[in-house]
Amino acid sequence: MDPDDRAMLVNAVRVPPPTATKPIRSSPKMGNVNEGKGVFAPVVVLARNVIGRKRFNQLRGKAIALHSQVITEFCKAIGADGMEKDLDS
Repeated sequence: MDPDDRAMLVNAVRVPPPTATKPIRSSPKMGNVNEGKGVFAPVVVLARNVIGRKRFNQLRGKAIALHSQVITEFCKAIGADGMEKDLDS
């Protein structure tokens, strides 16, 4: 084989070295998989759109805190320990 033919053949089949690239991954989504499927979902979406997302989240946080207090008081009233791990006793 002629050296010129060999060089041309080597150059024709030469594979470029791999380049370092980041793998393409979709960004994780936060949220509820059941979002928008509940009975009250339309009312919640409407309220959020009317009062705005920031104010909605503030009210939502207050409602969650109040709900937690009600549960805590209920547990105290019936004598249940809030950190009870064993439900069989």
